[in-house]
Amino acid sequence: MTRWLGGCAGLTAGAAVLAFVAVALWVAYAVPAFFDRAEVPTDESFGKQSGLTRSRIARALGDGVLTDQEISHAATRNEWQARLTDSTPRVVVKYRANGSHRCYSFLFPDGLTERGAVRSTPLDRCPF
Repeated sequence: MTRWLGGCAGLTAGAAVLAFVAVALWVAYAVPAFFDRAEVPTDESFGKQSGLTRSRIARALGDGVLTDQEISHAATRNEWQARLTDSTPRVVVKYRANGSHRCYSFLFPDGLTERGAVRSTPLDRCPF
């Protein structure tokens, strides 16, 4: 009977070691592959960032006022400059991705009103 218990313990320990080795090999293969994901193309990154900014500015404009704090939140840690007192108010945000940068202009053709539209266009040159 003692021999049988020793055999079961050995078999269980062997199965545990085998399972551990299998999991370790899987992790060694899967984890590095996770970090080898393709980088998001620069134009796509700029488009996503500017779309998020446009959406946040439109939401902030819901009360008809656009503050520096709201613009900073919308620009998410990117450089920006605003000219809100011009006849056509605008905000320019500089985005960085993959070692390059691009500026987008956010225009308010109806002015800063509660139901005003927000349009964005990429700029050829950044003004700052």
